[in-house]
Amino acid sequence: MRKKFMILFMIVLADMIGFGLILPLLPYYATEFGASEFIIGMLTAIYPLGQFFAAPVVGRLSDKYGRKPLLLFSVAGTFISLLLLGFAGSLIVLFIARLTDGLTGGNITVAQSYISDITTSKNRSKGLGMIGAAFGIGFVFGPVLGGLLSNISYSLPAFIAAGISFINLMLIIFVLPESLDKKEVKDKKRVPINLNALKKELKKPIIGPLLLTRLLYSFSFSMFQTTFALYSIKKFNLEASQTGLILAYVGVIIVIVQGFVVGKISKKYKDHNILLTTLSIMAPSLILWGFAPSVLFLLLILIPISFAGGIFNVTINSFLTKLVKKEDIGGTLGLSNSLESLSRIFAPLAGGLFIDISGAYLPGLIGGVIVLLSLMLYSYYIVSNKNKIVYEEK
Repeated sequence: MRKKFMILFMIVLADMIGFGLILPLLPYYATEFGASEFIIGMLTAIYPLGQFFAAPVVGRLSDKYGRKPLLLFSVAGTFISLLLLGFAGSLIVLFIARLTDGLTGGNITVAQSYISDITTSKNRSKGLGMIGAAFGIGFVFGPVLGGLLSNISYSLPAFIAAGISFINLMLIIFVLPESLDKKEVKDKKRVPINLNALKKELKKPIIGPLLLTRLLYSFSFSMFQTTFALYSIKKFNLEASQTGLILAYVGVIIVIVQGFVVGKISKKYKDHNILLTTLSIMAPSLILWGFAPSVLFLLLILIPISFAGGIFNVTINSFLTKLVKKEDIGGTLGLSNSLESLSRIFAPLAGGLFIDISGAYLPGLIGGVIVLLSLMLYSYYIVSNKNKIVYEEK
């Protein structure tokens, strides 16, 4: 099992380094083709839009046909999209490249499903936390490498990222084994590919409220992430390099939390109690972030935000996998990640509008109030029904 963990960790790490390489450079790349700020915003939004539609489908297909073939499909889509990006000669090709990556980008969903297959309920949070840590490490170092490579050309990071994706393909083909039992994969009838199967899961007393909590929380946290640079300029007049260092500081905290802390916490406390605590921490922390009076206070308040954020994202997916049947894990995780993608479409627009209206504090205030609302809904639906929670046998 340790070997499988390490292979999957390296695949996700390499994938996120590749993603981080090109993401910060897209606005500059698009500007070369005369794109306006609105068009650049659309280019940024088209990737999560593709993921919103694709993630549940890719996850569900992995339930039916196995994790390995869908992981191959997803990484191959990323590889092709990065080649298109590197060779792009027009704005249209840039859009096609990003949409292709979004529509095939179920890497994280399938990786999470794979971890759920090879772990038990007791150590699942730890396994998912390691995937989250790989995600965070890649996202911390990817933009730094991308910035250095962009001094040569904007297309070079795309080609380097494509090379990383190709290595991932080789690892999946020749090294990574299938996580589902061969008999389960052969029994195609066990997992129907239709919306009714997912609707059935959503009607369970806990699943629907959990996914609603996921959506509200993700919107607030995405607004924090996507407006942070603009917030830093408006609030403290920070330079890009200073903002980058602060975001790296946040990333490091999240990596430490997901890699070393969440597994230990999950062994001592129930998932529903962990989520209750993280929501209780996040709501006031976001509000205080909005009204931070100094950079020192900002650095301090980012600690509970990063801590709660790192634990929440791992724990809610772990909780979801324990509540559904094994053959529904991929589809449910895909739906969870789809809602997160939906939040990343609208959160930047809302956050930018709020900053235009208020200056800097409103994204934190609104985000904190939304998390507080999700905490109230969570407490009503989940905590009051905790005795009705039924864990599926895996």
